[in-house]
Order: sequence, then C-alpha cells, then structure tokens
Amino acid sequence: MIYLDLILNLSLLVSLSVVSGFIHDRFGSTPRLSRVLQGFLFALAAVIGMLKPMNLGNGLIFDGRSVMISLASLFFGPLAAAISVLPPLALRVYLGGDGMLMGVSVILMSSAVGLAFGRKSRAESRPPESLSLYAFGLIVHVFMVLLLFLLPRERVMPTLRTLGPSILVLYPLATVLAGKILSYALNNQRRIVELKTNERHYRDTLDFIPIPVGIVDSSGRVRYVNRRFTETFGYRLEDIPQIGDWKRKAYPDAEYRGKAEALWNADVVAAKEGDGSTPNRLYLVARSDGETRHVDIAMRVLGNLYITVFQDLTEREAMERTLRRQLKDLSAMRDATINSMAILSEYRDSDTGAHIQRTKLYVKAMVERIGERVGYSAEARELIWRSAPLHDIGKIAIPDSILLKPGRLTPEEEMTMRRHVLFGSDAIKRTREYAPEDPFLDYACEIAEFHHERWDGSGYPHGLSGPAIPMSARIMAVADVYDACISERPYKAPIPHDEVIHIIEQGSGSHFDPELVELFLDIHAEFNEIASRYRG
Repeated sequence: MIYLDLILNLSLLVSLSVVSGFIHDRFGSTPRLSRVLQGFLFALAAVIGMLKPMNLGNGLIFDGRSVMISLASLFFGPLAAAISVLPPLALRVYLGGDGMLMGVSVILMSSAVGLAFGRKSRAESRPPESLSLYAFGLIVHVFMVLLLFLLPRERVMPTLRTLGPSILVLYPLATVLAGKILSYALNNQRRIVELKTNERHYRDTLDFIPIPVGIVDSSGRVRYVNRRFTETFGYRLEDIPQIGDWKRKAYPDAEYRGKAEALWNADVVAAKEGDGSTPNRLYLVARSDGETRHVDIAMRVLGNLYITVFQDLTEREAMERTLRRQLKDLSAMRDATINSMAILSEYRDSDTGAHIQRTKLYVKAMVERIGERVGYSAEARELIWRSAPLHDIGKIAIPDSILLKPGRLTPEEEMTMRRHVLFGSDAIKRTREYAPEDPFLDYACEIAEFHHERWDGSGYPHGLSGPAIPMSARIMAVADVYDACISERPYKAPIPHDEVIHIIEQGSGSHFDPELVELFLDIHAEFNEIASRYRG
C-alpha cells in the first residue's frame, strides 16, 4: 500500500507535465515569461507531491520533487530552476523531521544536476531522447540514494532496504515519462517557430516579387495578397476576404463576370486533373478606383492552396497598339514613297501608276500561293510583293530617245536599255547602306537586278539560268511580261488576255520557270481581273 502512494504521487507529477507542455506551446514565443511560468508550475507540482507523500514516519517523506525540479532545471534553465526550488525548499524546512536535511539536499542536488546536464546537452533547443532521459533520471536518483546517508544513522539502512530499489527503478521511469512529454512540447514549439519563420520568409519573398500574387485556399478564403497586388489593384486582404468578393469587385459587369468565371472554373478543373497549372489568359480587371486593366492571370494548384499570379499588361497593350499603328503608318509611308519613286521612273508613259499597281498585285497573287511551298515566311511574302514596284526604277536613267522610241531599238540602244536593271540595282544597294538590315531592300534589289533573266540562261544582265535566278525575280518576270503584253506602248498595241496566256505558256522552260507557268495558268483569270480593274 505504501508503494501505491508513491506511484500515485509520481503519476500526478507526470500528469502535471502535460500542463507544462501547454504553457510552452502558448508562451514559448516569449522565452522569459515561459521560463517564469514553468518554474512556478514545477514548484507547484513539487509542493503538491510533498503534500501527498509516501510517509515513513517522523518527517521522513518521499515524493516526486526530485523528478520535477531536475526536469525544470534540465529543460528551462537557471531562472526556472530557481523559481521551482524555492517553494519546495521552504516547505521541506517547514515540515522538518528526520528527513529534513536529506530532503533539502535532494532539492538542491536535483536542481544542480539538471542545470549541469542542461548546459551540456542544451536540452531546451535539442530535447533529449528516451535513453538520455533515462540516464539522466538514473544519475539524479543514484545521488538521491547516496543522500539517504544524511538520515539519522538508525534510519539509513531500513530506508535503503525499503526504498532503494524503488528509487532506482520508479523515479527514472517517471523522469522518462514526464521528460518525453516536455520533449514533445519543445519539439512541437520548435517546429511551430520554424514554420512561422519559413512562412515569414515566404511572405517576405512574395512581397519582394515585382508582380501581383494572391493565395486562396480550397474553401475560397483569400489567405494572402502581396504588396504589389495591393499597389496594382488597390485591394487589401481585408477588402477581399473571400474569392467571391474579389470576383464581384474585379468583374463588376455581371455578364462579363459570368463568362470570366465559367472560363476560369474550367481552367481550374483542368489544372487539378493535369499538371497543376492553368493557362495564361487575359482578363479585364477593375481596380478599386474603377479603372479597367488588361491582366494576364495564371494559377498553380499546390495541395489545398491556389497560388495565382497576375501580370498587368495594360501599358504593354497600349504600347503594342501604338507600335502597330506606327508600323502601319510607316508601311503606308514606305508604300507611298516606293510608288512615288516607281512613278517617277515611268512618268513619261501614258500608263503612269497603273503598271506599278498591276504588277504589284500580280506578284502578290503568285507569291501568296507559292511562297510557303518554297520557304518564304508570311513576312517575306509581303516584303516581296510590296517591293515589286521598284523593279524598273533604273529606267529613270534611260534617255527619252530610247525609252519612248516608237520603233525597234538598234543593238546599241538595246544594250543601253538593258542597263536599266543594273542602274536600278545600284540605286537600291546605295539606299541599303543606310538600312543594312532591312530585308525589304534585299528583295527589291533581287527583283530589280534579275527580273530579266531567263530560265534557259538567255536573259540579262548575267545570263543566270534555272534555280540560280532568285525566286522573287522569277515571279516578277511572269508578272512583268504579262503586263507588258496587255499594255499599250509607243511601239505596240495591247495584246488580248487569251493570247497572252498562250505566250506565257509557250515560254515555259525557256523564258519562265515551268512551275510558275503552271501557277499562272491556274490563276490567269485573277490576272485578267486585276488588269481590268487597274486599266491605265
């Protein structure tokens, strides 16, 4: 029965260590306050044990104070140790009896051993495991057994025989049980501190990111928005506590909100089933001041959190619109300049301007159909047909007596006339010195210099043949010959369209690239329609 009192006493003290764990969880973030409260708790636990001890008579009592005081000193350091020692010490002196000197010594010894082990193992930051706790408890209570010799001589051996084995068995086990509860609480608090530190670092990192970021949980609660989010949209976290609040404010128009929400929900479902992220989509988002922004939004699923990234593209969209307008204006200005230059070379013809427009559209019709097949990009195809009006720019250097001669040219005059391709090419090359990376001038130079070369090598100025002739010039050759045939010139009348078809077909493999002749035969009606529409 006497051992039952001791076991109940130790069990009570172990149970009180649960309260210690709660204190550490609640006040661990303020270490000094936590240590003070722990000291008072362990002092209370020791006092409670001393008031319900195992009593061997005449003031000789045994309880769990050695366990509580040693653990308080081990885990919580000098401040907690001092507070936990004083009330039990005063009570033990007050109770007196044969065991007073031993009892006082046990209190002081337990605190001293706990502080020594705590300093060595840093138990508060690295809580000991079960084996270490057991060794610690055993050492404390070996000293306690040795302190039994401070009892009156006649009581030493009887007490040693009665309680020695229990002190060396039960007390270390109680130390392990209570210590494990404290270790768990300390480990838990350390993890909480680490989590809070990591969360703070995570939030600081997100605040540093120069784009808006928001985090929503699976219940629809907005957990976080970074500083840039508030700066961009004007909403703070308290303004949009739920995702529904964000949707109503960001998309005030009910019809647009319905469409945006349907699209977003479909993307979220796909993200959950797929790789965890939604595609980037552009939404019209209303700021808190009512201004509408063009925002690219994408979301990533991470567990039960949805991390959403917003990229405000309003300024970029405006810049792109301005750039597109400027490019359009620049393109129109370039076309006007080109046409002016080309007209200048042909102003002496009655067909001024019409020939330029027709040949450009013939080239466009052909290059749009064959360009991709021969490796021309969409941009290259456009540059080719836009540069076509410069094919005869070199004629400006040909004398009127030759250019406007109604009859057949002499061999010398023919040689001079043929030089117009080199005059044109040279003029464009000189212009290219001011814009060396402009591919438009590259195509213009090709067309001007090589559009009178022939497939069989009998053309001029270089006598190139077959694929050696640039494709742009081969296309221009078909367009130029067709238009020369259907147009009236000082030295000839216009030839009907049907006859021109036959002329070009006859030139397949000699004058023209056979593949381009086949293309012309497929679309000759379009040539005829262009010629009729832009008749000079």
